[in-house]
Amino acid sequence: MDKQHLRVVTEQTDCAAPLQSIRTEWTFTPQGEKSCEAELTITVTAAPGAEGADAAAAQLDGAAALVAKVGGLAERWGELEQLVIEFEDPLFIAGQPQQVYEFLYAADKWPERVPHVTALNMTEDQPGVQFFDMDTVTPEGRAHTTRSVRICLPHKIIYKQIGLPKLLDAHTGHWHFQHTPEGVTVTARHTATIKPSALDLLGDGTTVADARRYLRRVLSTNSLQTLRHAQAYAEEPARA
Repeated sequence: MDKQHLRVVTEQTDCAAPLQSIRTEWTFTPQGEKSCEAELTITVTAAPGAEGADAAAAQLDGAAALVAKVGGLAERWGELEQLVIEFEDPLFIAGQPQQVYEFLYAADKWPERVPHVTALNMTEDQPGVQFFDMDTVTPEGRAHTTRSVRICLPHKIIYKQIGLPKLLDAHTGHWHFQHTPEGVTVTARHTATIKPSALDLLGDGTTVADARRYLRRVLSTNSLQTLRHAQAYAEEPARA
């Protein structure tokens, strides 16, 4: 980050073919005491041919939406503290850590194993990098379809929802595994950003505080349900 010139530059050179490199440059120019102009420049290098041109165009298509999103976040910066909710729920499991990990890794089997997951379509073109579309039901019976990307590391599975439920502007989290002599403690972490324009989905007069309480309950309930099914799966051999 070049703080003096209010620029942020990133360069990616390990791109998937046919892309060869992506360079982004954000420039922020003050416009008086309380505003600024944001400019995003994206430079894409791709292999020659139609496939490369299409891939480069896809990278550029979302630039305007990204600038608008950053601008929207900046304009309501003072609200973000209340709009962002983050929490952790740990659960100790007296079973083999590898079995717990395998249960959470094999998300494509969740519709058979986890009642609130009604459908899940997963792809894993590279080991440990998963994309999936998932249909879930909240405790009240609200149905949601989300799309997520997950990075599966030896002691942590990190995810980001890239197709969000209507109430959220962002949702990331992880499953963290802490081994103990007796088993493993798995911590489910959530960080979610409430979309103010969608508050009425929870009913007329819904406040941000109401939405925070709702999300804390729903997200916690779903992740702990998943963990308890992982617990049953891992502890069953010990009981037998």
